[in-house]
Amino acid sequence: MDMGNNKNRTKITNIRIKTGDLLKLGGIKKIERGKQYLDDGRVLALEFPGADTVKASILGGKKYSVSISGGDEPRFRCSCPSFENEGFCKHCVAVLLAAEQGTSFETINENYVSRLIGGINKIEDKVKPNPGDEIAQALNEMGAAETGAVGAHGEYRYRQTEKGLVVWGGSAAKTLLRKFDLLRMKDGFRIDGYYFYDGMGGNFRPVAMPADMDLPDWTDDSRNPVFEPEAIPDGIDTEIDSYVVHDHTPKSYFQKSIFLRELDDIGAFWHGCSDWHIKGIVLEKSEVLQAIKSEKYDFTELKNTPELLLPKISYPANGSIEVTFYFLSGGLGSTRGLFRLTDIHQTGGMVKFGKRECIIDMGPGPIP
Repeated sequence: MDMGNNKNRTKITNIRIKTGDLLKLGGIKKIERGKQYLDDGRVLALEFPGADTVKASILGGKKYSVSISGGDEPRFRCSCPSFENEGFCKHCVAVLLAAEQGTSFETINENYVSRLIGGINKIEDKVKPNPGDEIAQALNEMGAAETGAVGAHGEYRYRQTEKGLVVWGGSAAKTLLRKFDLLRMKDGFRIDGYYFYDGMGGNFRPVAMPADMDLPDWTDDSRNPVFEPEAIPDGIDTEIDSYVVHDHTPKSYFQKSIFLRELDDIGAFWHGCSDWHIKGIVLEKSEVLQAIKSEKYDFTELKNTPELLLPKISYPANGSIEVTFYFLSGGLGSTRGLFRLTDIHQTGGMVKFGKRECIIDMGPGPIP
């Protein structure tokens, strides 16, 4: 099912079926099982080729194809054995209920997500550390941590400001981007950035800039590039989202969401921990249950938790793209638990980190 060009976005569907007619077709058991399939995340993709047509893929004993067409008297078709034998099935019910929600979508399969996570994990130790920590220690040992002090440390340059240490150089952002094979920088531009470290913690400010331009040395002793980006030299853009381009396939939208979160985590050094970690992405309820068991979390209940927690790319009628995935958080924040995160990809390439919905509350986090 290809929705890469958004051809089959949400449409007003004319397909309607009364509950009584549905009961006649499948009986209460098929209806209940179909609803459970929907709630468990087993509808993998849904599209609207026309006002009178719905096509979907669904996971049962294996992956099946479902189509529904017609208006008030819809015609159903499923590739499963039950439909062949009985002329109707729970898969048809699940797809009909999904279609009534009115939004086309596609999920990202588990093997693909696992490979992406594995590739990023291999470079975490290289791209995530904040070099300001090591440089600050060296300057303190030399008694050289005075405002205005400048120098080089390995591949990095630095400046000691009134508020902390500003560091630039290295290739963390570029190395990270190369792990996302469906993403690239807009033609004529490259990615770079400045680190900031103040002894208690630090962060990284990624920037987009012309490909033939060198990142300017930091010369401001009263401000820092992370928390005061307006102080960054002219010709450099701190709003990097629109410079990261892709082919508008579901997988590329998912890659961009994860890349921007990973980019935001470069150099993060607050209280020695971070709320985000790519290993926190979970794909099945069984992974959550295992975490509850191994970490001995306190939690309320497994409420509203689908069996399958696959990332979903949705195409609402307003022209945006929504990327939804599940994240198990045990780091910073007031609550540990399972969260459903939704990012909104807007026209022009900007991405808004949207809703953060707590699905399972596992008790208070370390920072209230």
